[in-house]
Amino acid sequence: MDIYKTMAKNRGYRWDQITGKQKDARLVSVRREIAKAMYDAGMIYNEIARELNRDHTTIINLIDDDYASRKRKKSLENYYKNK
Repeated sequence: MDIYKTMAKNRGYRWDQITGKQKDARLVSVRREIAKAMYDAGMIYNEIARELNRDHTTIINLIDDDYASRKRKKSLENYYKNK
């Protein structure tokens, strides 16, 4: 876990900020980077979620950028289809 705390510190954040409720774009970007590093190290979504104080679906969205893009695209398509 120390490596991830070091990643946060090197990017100008404390660990409590990474696991906290703030959602500014730069912080979310660092949180995403840490989540991806955890996933690449072999952790599963639920483990990452516990460490980052998030729901596992949030972790899926952080890690799988394509999934998030598809979800946004589908939402926009549905919006314009129903207009």
